[in-house]
Amino acid sequence: MVETSNVFKSVDNLDIHYYKWVPDESITPKAVFYLVHGSLEHSYRYIHVAKELTDAGYVVYGVDLRGHGRSVEKLDDLFYFSDKKDGWSLAIDDVERLSTIIKNENKELPIFIFGHSMGSFLIRDYISRSEKNIAGAIISGSGVGVPVLQIMLAFIAKIMILVGMKKRKSPFLHHMVYGTLDSMIKGHKIKGDFISRDLTEVEKYQSDPFCNKTATVDYIYEMLCAITRVNKFKNIKKYKKTIPLYLMSGGECPVGGKGKGINKLGKLYQKANFSDVTVKVYPEARHELVNEINRQEVISDMIEWLNKRGSNE
Repeated sequence: MVETSNVFKSVDNLDIHYYKWVPDESITPKAVFYLVHGSLEHSYRYIHVAKELTDAGYVVYGVDLRGHGRSVEKLDDLFYFSDKKDGWSLAIDDVERLSTIIKNENKELPIFIFGHSMGSFLIRDYISRSEKNIAGAIISGSGVGVPVLQIMLAFIAKIMILVGMKKRKSPFLHHMVYGTLDSMIKGHKIKGDFISRDLTEVEKYQSDPFCNKTATVDYIYEMLCAITRVNKFKNIKKYKKTIPLYLMSGGECPVGGKGKGINKLGKLYQKANFSDVTVKVYPEARHELVNEINRQEVISDMIEWLNKRGSNE
């Protein structure tokens, strides 16, 4: 595997950082895997996924979303989308800009997009607006949300924004959105273990300077509003119905409703007459499937799904 990194300019002139991993010269690329990470993290956490995929013949791109990873100038800027209104839409524009770069660099290869957690809601929103360049989507750690709670917390965040706290870090909102997830886990042991049963991975996350920080008020507001919006059936119906969808979640993932939410989401796509919807729930697994104790099984299943759908073999 060969790694490079680069930046592109966003519509509001930010440097958005991304990685590119390509297979060794002995392997002929068959498709592109475009990785969009989740909330409070960054794309380099997925380097082990990139290694498995490049070995299987996939060119992998991973974007550090605005306000995340190496797309910030300093750590204090983490988890804030933009001074402008609707930073979420700016993040979607960033995803689309990189998809254009990817297509220009890989004209003959289909592009499959992967989104985890917040990234899953982001790519769901993106492909409901424009499916340009996208041959299929893998939706990880997603769900249908808790609308009443989301609306309530978004209302509180909106009030805080109106009184000048847009860029303020909010321990209260952060706890309400993220801090309660551990309590939903059977066998909870240490802080943050809702992400995985592999406590080494949990500790790596907690010690990562690009991860373990409090989110800003506006970040939480934008995300909650987006989650509510993308789960409305009228927006689900906007997708191109022929895009293959692979929905995967852990049976103990609180974001995916411990399997119930992701299954409900799959049924919504089927109700909207999507032609190819696969739902996979891994019993006992938690939120970050690619960092779980059965991650090899998870990644192998993704590759098997990809190989059956549009690779240039």
